[in-house]
Amino acid sequence: MLRRALVVLIALVAAAGCKKEGAPSAGGTGATSAGKAQDAPGAQPDQGGGAPQPAAKAPEGCNSDFSQPISSTTTLTAKCSPYTIASQLSVEGWDLTIEPGVTVQMGDGATLSVGYNQSGRLLARGTAEAPIRFISAGRKEPGAWRGIHLYANADKSVLEHVVIEHAGKSEEAALRVDADAVEVRSLKAAGIEGAVLEQKVSGKQRLGAFAGNDLSQAGSKEEILLIDVASAPAISADNKFPPKKVVALSGQVTGDVTLKDVGVPFRASKGLEIEGTDAKSAGLTIEPGVALQFGEGSGLSVGYNNPGALKAVGTAEKPIVLTRYGDDPKGSPWSGIHFYANARAPQLEHVRIEYAGERDGAAVRYHPKGLGKLSHCTVAHGKGFGVKVESSTERFELFDHNSFEDLAQAPLVMPAELADKLGANNRFPAGSFVELTGDVHRDTTLAALAAPYYWSSGSTVESHDPGKTVTLTLEPGTTVKFGAGSLTISYNGAGALKAVGEPKKPVLLTALEEHWRGIDLGQASKTSLENVVIEKVHEDEPGIRAHDQAQGSIKRVTFRDMKVGLRKCGSKLSAEGLKFESVPEGQTSDGC
Repeated sequence: MLRRALVVLIALVAAAGCKKEGAPSAGGTGATSAGKAQDAPGAQPDQGGGAPQPAAKAPEGCNSDFSQPISSTTTLTAKCSPYTIASQLSVEGWDLTIEPGVTVQMGDGATLSVGYNQSGRLLARGTAEAPIRFISAGRKEPGAWRGIHLYANADKSVLEHVVIEHAGKSEEAALRVDADAVEVRSLKAAGIEGAVLEQKVSGKQRLGAFAGNDLSQAGSKEEILLIDVASAPAISADNKFPPKKVVALSGQVTGDVTLKDVGVPFRASKGLEIEGTDAKSAGLTIEPGVALQFGEGSGLSVGYNNPGALKAVGTAEKPIVLTRYGDDPKGSPWSGIHFYANARAPQLEHVRIEYAGERDGAAVRYHPKGLGKLSHCTVAHGKGFGVKVESSTERFELFDHNSFEDLAQAPLVMPAELADKLGANNRFPAGSFVELTGDVHRDTTLAALAAPYYWSSGSTVESHDPGKTVTLTLEPGTTVKFGAGSLTISYNGAGALKAVGEPKKPVLLTALEEHWRGIDLGQASKTSLENVVIEKVHEDEPGIRAHDQAQGSIKRVTFRDMKVGLRKCGSKLSAEGLKFESVPEGQTSDGC
């Protein structure tokens, strides 16, 4: 009698090694009696390869081969380790907890799938001393088994101090995450054929954490993580990556997202869009040291339909780099950054933007209400323009200390009335210019830059508001080159030109090529010119034409390379100390 009781007790202890909560239901999900799971809908069939050869056998009665179906919350215990999944184990409607020190041996092509149709969680919490191990039951080579798949109903699953070896396929990650708030900490991956982790892009699921993981022996695939951009903040800086790896981003920024320096570049091969939903703003913040790569023709767009914002602030020691990846980045550039009408005023500081913009495009294009800040940035190696401002109602808050290098088109092109007070510390390529477009209908100051301004079609300076005068101010040392047009001050409304240079820093108004058509001072104009050089005016036009009601003064102005210097009528415009060089007809008062 005592012997029989002892046998029963031993059997009960062995059965308790694989803990269950609740009674299993007949025909429940899980492994079949042979240890072969039924494939989840949409899953690939068992890829065969024969029965696995486990490294060790667990005690009998532990259900370590999952021959008994499971339909209730279950714990895999260290006592019953190792466990073997021959083909597939589906966790559906229950949670699977794994104790520290457990080894799970995966058959050839085997999968652990969680939460496909019903809620289920994988709670695999090992320790540094006793990690949980998912290993191949047979061949020890990359791709021996398919991996772990956390489907959409596996929210809040956890993998901590877990080892995954020889999993995944070239196009299938070792760990696929479609669920929300999944935490992956202190994972060690080795011998992985494809990516370590791939996340389904839906805009709703975000990783809860990806921290302290060792991927240094993961495998050869360049894109080691494939995640939704919304999950990027979960990637911490303490992960270990192999050399020359990248974190691939996809999806759309519809909320607030921060990209941190995680030690390897981010890559958005199809570009990124930053915009909120239903008037709710979205924002992307890029921290110092981040490198973000783009694919051919892709770009970074901000605020196309709904509000969006970009803040990329690096430092001199840790600049942000936005670039193109591939063998021929300049021959096939990315499209650059495009701030659309719904973009909030951006902030770009200590950012290097390279290999961006097609020939008719630009590395950075602006359409928003406010231009924000662009300082200490470098725009280099572009086939088009550097920075192109197409429209805005507010000017740059700051535009200074920027550098432009190796660009096929003008480094900066913008409406003239938005070019107010650009910083004097910007650096431009030799022989380049800042191209201005349009008329001036608000007070505007053009500061002296290291490159001349170029006004291709000329401009009119005047107010649209009765009783108000719009003034164009040219600071000492400013050079403006014109195309075939003229600079008209007051055509209908009131306008003023103030160009007061210094003897050693005169204001220069000239032609980009052969000639331009000079200054036309209209009836409601006011002018103050001093220490100004005007040259290369078409022979049919004077350097300055002043109408009878034009007011102001012209002092120490040099006229050079034109037929007539000044043509004026009336006495409201004073002139003194004028010089004429290569001006055969000098000054005349005939004709208005």
